[in-house]
Amino acid sequence: MPDQIVSLEKDEFIGIITMNRPPVNGMDANLVTELLNIFRKADEDEQIRTIIITSAIKGIFSAGLDISTVSSGEGKAPVEIQGIFSDIYKIEKPVIAAINGHALGGGCELSLVCDFRFMSRGRGTIGLTEVNLGIIPGAGGTQRLPRLIGVNKATELLFNGTRLKADEALEIGLVHRVFDEEKLMEESLQYAKKLAAQAPVAIKLIKRCIRQGLDTDLEGGLKIERESSAKVFSTNDALEGFTAFMEKRKPDFKGK
Repeated sequence: MPDQIVSLEKDEFIGIITMNRPPVNGMDANLVTELLNIFRKADEDEQIRTIIITSAIKGIFSAGLDISTVSSGEGKAPVEIQGIFSDIYKIEKPVIAAINGHALGGGCELSLVCDFRFMSRGRGTIGLTEVNLGIIPGAGGTQRLPRLIGVNKATELLFNGTRLKADEALEIGLVHRVFDEEKLMEESLQYAKKLAAQAPVAIKLIKRCIRQGLDTDLEGGLKIERESSAKVFSTNDALEGFTAFMEKRKPDFKGK
């Protein structure tokens, strides 16, 4: 097993988080705790504006819960993972999951806490397959999947433990885009750089409006939007955006 099971690299304004716990990035307490630590480090880094999460293991994003943790008596592992994934979900910067292979069970649930899911074509599949083991998704899957693709389709997938190929997942809206394997990271980086060129404070507040708004009713969501709108209008980035528009040039946002 490698000494560093989760690493963080920078490419200009992009933070690239890579999982590397052979053979299949099995989710145990060490991996998910380190994931949260690295995500928080990237979120606190002022230079990083967009985050990509991917895997160093060919053909595997993550196969989910490390079953050995259950058989060895770590029965609380799924509950711990749920809380950690919820904390990752609260990361304020945009997060892209570059799914370069199988994303099953907890691997799929990890992708669900990201803002974007890009997947490579090939043998890799994605799905919440826990029912096939006699258990249920325990890291948020039963709640996030229906909110993403609708109750009817989510119920069908959850009850049957279905594994979807990339294009099938694209068709139902589980992933945003699919690419050939050799193009996945290139395309993910290109998209991440496009996001990084946007106003960081505005992106953060839009994400907050979406995430918090989903947890309340329409009036509550509109209140969150009003508060966020008032806040963003006082930023230097807003001034820069208006000035650049009037001067017919590309804005240079600083995140302030």
